Amino acid sequence: MSKQLDLKIRNSVLKSMAHLIAIEKPKLLSANKTDMDSYDGADLAMGDRLKVDDAKIRGMISSLEKLASEPDPLGIERFSFTHENGIKVSNKTAPFGTILIIYESRPDVTIEAAGIAFKSGNKILLKGGKESLNSNLFLVELGIRP
Repeated sequence: MSKQLDLKIRNSVLKSMAHLIAIEKPKLLSANKTDMDSYDGADLAMGDRLKVDDAKIRGMISSLEKLASEPDPLGIERFSFTHENGIKVSNKTAPFGTILIIYESRPDVTIEAAGIAFKSGNKILLKGGKESLNSNLFLVELGIRP
């Protein structure tokens, strides 16, 4: 079992992600414009989900900041008891490994899902819709900056 990052480090990373999205907002909007220009517009609801605007960026930033302010979800004892045979049993929260999410073209989900997985100590594989390729690639690149 691998060692988990300290809560302060995880929260710092989430705050850094929020900061990067804020300062790179013009580039994110540009990447999303490329996606929007390529979208055929056949489904108006899909277009609304695909579009990144100031409100969606504020939502991404807010969700990361809120996650950073939440208590540690790891190691919380949900219950414990001693079995009649003397074995002590407890249930504690822990990461469960790797999460795979396949979702339609919603760049905001990329940030929210990645943030939640990171805070909870899980790995995540994300497969967004092809319509949001440029937006999602830009967001991933923000996450791997040195």
